[in-house]
Amino acid sequence: MVQKAVGVFLLSVFVALCSVPAVFAVVRKGKMRNPISFRLKAGSTSKVRQNGIGVLLSVLALLSLTLTLTVADAAWNGANQTLPFDSDGVGIIDEGSWSDDGPGMILPFNRREISSDGSRTIDHKTEGEDEGEEDLGDGLSFLSSEIDPFCTVLKVKIDSNQLAKLTGRNTYRAELDALTAKIYSKFRDDFDFLFFILGKDSDRNIMGRLGFAGVCKTQSNTVSGIGRNVSGGGKLKSTLYVPSYDSLVLGPALHELAHTWAAYICSTYDEDNKPYPAHWGISNAGGQLGGFRYVRTVEKDSGGVTGKTKYQASFRSDERNPDGSFKDGGFGMNANGGNSLPYSDIELYLMGMKSAQELRNTNFTLDIYSGNSVDSEGMANGYFYSTQVTRYTIDDIIALHGPRVPDAGTSQKNFKLLTVLLSDETDTDKYATIVKSVEWFTGPTDDNTFSDFGVYNFAQATSGIGSLAAEGLKNSLRTGDEPSGVSDESSGVSGVGCNVGFGIAAIVIFLLALPVLLRRHSI
Repeated sequence: MVQKAVGVFLLSVFVALCSVPAVFAVVRKGKMRNPISFRLKAGSTSKVRQNGIGVLLSVLALLSLTLTLTVADAAWNGANQTLPFDSDGVGIIDEGSWSDDGPGMILPFNRREISSDGSRTIDHKTEGEDEGEEDLGDGLSFLSSEIDPFCTVLKVKIDSNQLAKLTGRNTYRAELDALTAKIYSKFRDDFDFLFFILGKDSDRNIMGRLGFAGVCKTQSNTVSGIGRNVSGGGKLKSTLYVPSYDSLVLGPALHELAHTWAAYICSTYDEDNKPYPAHWGISNAGGQLGGFRYVRTVEKDSGGVTGKTKYQASFRSDERNPDGSFKDGGFGMNANGGNSLPYSDIELYLMGMKSAQELRNTNFTLDIYSGNSVDSEGMANGYFYSTQVTRYTIDDIIALHGPRVPDAGTSQKNFKLLTVLLSDETDTDKYATIVKSVEWFTGPTDDNTFSDFGVYNFAQATSGIGSLAAEGLKNSLRTGDEPSGVSDESSGVSGVGCNVGFGIAAIVIFLLALPVLLRRHSI
């Protein structure tokens, strides 16, 4: 694209330079020779011809110069615009990395397959290759209007080599970056989230090879006060990837979105007292990113060790057995059951959905446990040992990082999602299911499509404060004169448009002055 633009640019310069003498030919009554006028004979008729050709070439000069400016601007923009992120990006754990969420922790509470039997299936009848797809080129297409009437999903056709890369621990990052570049060559920077979904069944082998059930890469951050560095960039906030088609319904879709803002405000620890970044670890955060809601002290100075306390924690319920233990003990350090739970108060604060005052009103505290250990049974039923508890109020967090800016009163709450289906076309029977999942996940709080699964969509998980929009992807396609890459379109007027406008104005001015020139030269 850039090479072609440069070629046209050089041709335009040549035509413009050859045409400029014609302007002088008009002004000086044809006395200045040019490549055409030197062949004309002297005389009034020749003079008319000469000046007439001069006028035409003057117009050609203006057109050529306008084209030169336009193509030069397009060539420059096309060569210098950056993609929404590069391979280094802004990482979740540290700059340039992705946040991985292990397959064993995303859904610890009996994951159910969406289409495992007829009574719980959400699949639509869609057999064979979809003949109604709208081809966008480079393997990209929109599904047929019969399957996706609101245009909510972009399909990317992948071959066996790409599938291998997308399911490989050391290769998926580069492949996703390459696919993102391809997508943004055709779409404007209109989206807050780019969600890649592999059109495959939930497969422990795939997740085992990748080492995660979901991953998030934050591309830009304009929010301060959440423990993240503020970084520039386009509109795109995060790129997410899940290797199973049912992840929008069962999770970890909510979990991965939360990584855009959380959890970076303090150090957290696992059962071996190792740092547990980007998740709540052993704490009372009790949200999408781990932690419990309820805790009881079992034994102080446990085993005769001063300061060592035995605890039992539960995420689900504080209902007790006769001996005082939790009936449903247990919790996840990095997740608590996929989409089966809403966001916690601290997560909603970091997302800009709840104010600091709302947390003060409920006497919120974030308790981080450290000096942790477990016995031979591990964390079965939620038992663990700890030697220290660090308590943070919301004002303590603000003292560490400053207030959240923008706060809950002015923060963005409505987001735009681009869902990308990665398909090798052996999974066409899942297309309608994925579309229905997108419609539900981005739907309102009263959408009970999957209520039998006990799951939350984004609006429900934020108590109706936040929303996602996924419809009308066609409206975000680039037009033919737009340079590829992500550009700053905040002004609403592109450089190419300005140059064309100036060129047209110049031509109009010249044509208005043309009668004066003709009278002056008695043509």
